[in-house]
Amino acid sequence: MPYFLGQEGKLSLGERYTKGAKKFPLVGGVIPPQGATKGNSIKLKWLKDTFDDVDENASVLEKQASCRAYILCMIGGLLMSDKSNNRVHLKYLSLLGDLQKASQYSWGSAVLASLYRELCIATKPSVMSMGGCALLLQNWAWYRLSCVAPESLNPWIFPLAQRFNSDGLNFGKVPHNDIEGYRKTIDHMMFYWRPYLMFQHEVSEEEMVTWTACTYLHCFHIVEKHHTDRVTLQFDFHQQIPQLPEDMRAYHEVDMRHGVDDN
Repeated sequence: MPYFLGQEGKLSLGERYTKGAKKFPLVGGVIPPQGATKGNSIKLKWLKDTFDDVDENASVLEKQASCRAYILCMIGGLLMSDKSNNRVHLKYLSLLGDLQKASQYSWGSAVLASLYRELCIATKPSVMSMGGCALLLQNWAWYRLSCVAPESLNPWIFPLAQRFNSDGLNFGKVPHNDIEGYRKTIDHMMFYWRPYLMFQHEVSEEEMVTWTACTYLHCFHIVEKHHTDRVTLQFDFHQQIPQLPEDMRAYHEVDMRHGVDDN
């Protein structure tokens, strides 16, 4: 809801990707120069510089090329970024060959899978930064933990992330560099499980089944469990004592390094 990303569609963003895919012309017959790539990733700056300016008289193929480049920049710069935040993996290009087909994928669940994996990695003491859609996490927290959120003068409009854009925010009542203050505030806070109730949005049974599904989220090599059974209050359900979460360590050992590129 914060970013209008659909959860419906193909549940697995995981069509086969191989090393050879990086030799495939990126878009419109344009092959990135050697300096624009690093391993199986491509620099976002090169994508922007090469495809940002599209002439109104451009051919359909050229416009499609620009569209693919724009989507790749969205993926690498916001939705499923890595810690570099300046490159995007070419595995996503395999999903954009047919732009009509691309809309059939469950991009929302893939974004969650990527974010969950990055949050898990970030719990290691040696890790100082993280990738994934951090803005989604921030907006989720600000809507539900008002004690740590800035005051916003912006209206509640879709997509909901716009309410917390840089304009119209007042951070005066938010603790700054005060760990003790944060702890005291959190100890007495009110958690808003359903902050969107003010919206008159009719939810279909199919949508509800998707949102409440306790299932696996896929994004190529990433597999994460969506433990909705542990947060049923956000669906206006009674919270039962949940089962122990599934041990995902075996899934977390699978990555795309050390030549493991076939997923």
